[in-house]
Amino acid sequence: MNIAAHRWLVLAGVSLAIASGSAARAETPAETAAAFGLLGTWAVDCALPPSLANGYLSYVATPGGNIAHDRDFGSQRNTGEIVRAALTAGGIDLVVFFPASAQSRQITLAKTADGRLRIITDAFITTKEYAIRDGKLLSTGTDMPWQMRCR
Repeated sequence: MNIAAHRWLVLAGVSLAIASGSAARAETPAETAAAFGLLGTWAVDCALPPSLANGYLSYVATPGGNIAHDRDFGSQRNTGEIVRAALTAGGIDLVVFFPASAQSRQITLAKTADGRLRIITDAFITTKEYAIRDGKLLSTGTDMPWQMRCR
């Protein structure tokens, strides 16, 4: 066997070992969210109480490896369960199941270098109906605000 063929075989073997190692190491949504820095409570203004204009969004790891997603808008509150999380080029994609409505939503968040978050997309999975697309609230056309970590 010549040197070029030997190098190719070694490289192929190393690539195969890396690929099978990462396939065997599937992360839970909580592990993915922790790696992204999502866990905690976020709001536009942490000095103000929760309200429709200043919702507090909390992401808490659960014992099963998923994440409780608590949304507190002052007069309205609900909790969902993040059952899937995947890192993207500039953010994180989440699949959130809301038991009260028995519906799942796909939510994509972007993160800035200084750690702020913003919702880029929010859509029902079954109907593909968007509430937020390209960082804009479709009902008003306004940009989604950036949120900071409160705790």
